[in-house]
Amino acid sequence: MGIDMVLSKDIWLSASLAGIFLWFAPPSAQALAGTYTVSNSPDISDHGDPNRHGSLQWVLNQIGSTPAVVVLPGDSNYRIGTSRNVAVQANVNLVFKGDAVITFQSTNSTLTVFGSIKAGLQQIFDASPGQVRLQGIDKTTSRDPVQQYRRALIKEVYPNGGVPSTAPIALRH
Repeated sequence: MGIDMVLSKDIWLSASLAGIFLWFAPPSAQALAGTYTVSNSPDISDHGDPNRHGSLQWVLNQIGSTPAVVVLPGDSNYRIGTSRNVAVQANVNLVFKGDAVITFQSTNSTLTVFGSIKAGLQQIFDASPGQVRLQGIDKTTSRDPVQQYRRALIKEVYPNGGVPSTAPIALRH
């Protein structure tokens, strides 16, 4: 188990059994043992742009087929631009830190998650129905109490007993 702390916009502290690391994040992805951090620079206006260094799509394009963790640092909105379709691969664990939220510039943009998501009990998407699709997430077998609580919330929104894996999720605060 490790501790990650954002000291400033460009400096992170990471502590684990392997040691303590202090690292700097330019406006591009930082890779550390299969962990990639999406830039929270306000200069990135479209995180669906594959050519913008540090954007969510650019980071996802850097990952091959090996398992990876993609971290969205907190207190930032990661906006996906108009007519963008971002897909998170099955080998990726998308981690939302702090108050990180993925938003959409228009209703014709989508995010499809084939991998997994790790987040606290907070809003992680600000989207219209159909914009976020959770394709690869098993919403029925987790024994984790937090996951069970999330499933209960999903069942409140979709009283038919849950959400099929291809159905869109649209949960808002």
